Amino acid sequence: MLTQILFIVIGLLTMLFESTALHAFEIAGVIPNLTLILIFSCGFVKGPVFGRRLGLVLGLMLDILFSKVIGFYGLLYFLLGHFSGVLAGVVDTGQLYVPALAVFGFDFALGLISWFFLRLLAGGGNFTYYLTGTILPEAVYTTIVMVPLYLLHRFVLLLLERFTTEAADGKEAAQG
Repeated sequence: MLTQILFIVIGLLTMLFESTALHAFEIAGVIPNLTLILIFSCGFVKGPVFGRRLGLVLGLMLDILFSKVIGFYGLLYFLLGHFSGVLAGVVDTGQLYVPALAVFGFDFALGLISWFFLRLLAGGGNFTYYLTGTILPEAVYTTIVMVPLYLLHRFVLLLLERFTTEAADGKEAAQG
């Protein structure tokens, strides 16, 4: 429970950083999706339940703060957290290329879904321009930034798991 609360706070700080200071690191008009990286990392390391909870909370916060449609990013990030946790149960989690390819795929899919529901249905837009000018560059940038952040997230999650397990064992020993 403590880990979930901590990562919700980290997620809110990530969204704050992403919407303010991260624009100083804009490349080709895009910034990496740090919130997606955080949700993916947590789901991939801690499993689908943790990923779903974090994805739903952070997605709804994104909707409330930055979107005209409540629930759109909540649902997408909920699914991202779920599928990243399921993916970890199916593939070898020791290989770094697996999370990198998955994050690229998730970011690309998120861009396509966002374009379809938020742009096309709202009045159109040039798909080719959006694909080559926003979706692909953001997916590549997010994937590059994901590597060190994923390693950091994994380290922190495993460290917290170790400390919470030791604290629970210590409590049981003191009571027994």
